Amino acid sequence: MATPQATGLAHIAVWTADRRRSLSFYVDLLGFSLVYETTMGNMQYSLVKAGGCVVELLHVPGRTVGAPAPQAALEHFAIEVRGIEELVGRLRGAGYNPGDVFTIADLLGGVKGSFLDGPNGERIELFQYAARPAFLS
Repeated sequence: MATPQATGLAHIAVWTADRRRSLSFYVDLLGFSLVYETTMGNMQYSLVKAGGCVVELLHVPGRTVGAPAPQAALEHFAIEVRGIEELVGRLRGAGYNPGDVFTIADLLGGVKGSFLDGPNGERIELFQYAARPAFLS
């Protein structure tokens, strides 16, 4: 029998205020694929996936979402991207407000990033490696 242990991040869950807008953001703008949808009671449940990153979109009609949680432990989640400058431009064209692309040359062999708030107030970092470190593969 295999040793019980964590094997990876299963998903990141995000409550959505507007399910269609959230799907458009993750699928149309960021390039995720919609891989699963179902309804459980009055909750609409969608999984979108890009590479090994899975985001669980949860929607209950009438539920208020996006209120800041000042004591929350999760500050943001990062989505690995390529073509960050073009992606930031696409997001700006769609009405989002990503920050300017920054570079940290001495982190993990060189990275670029940009922060933005998603359609539900979720804090997202777009994260691009100059060359993905072998220890992360």
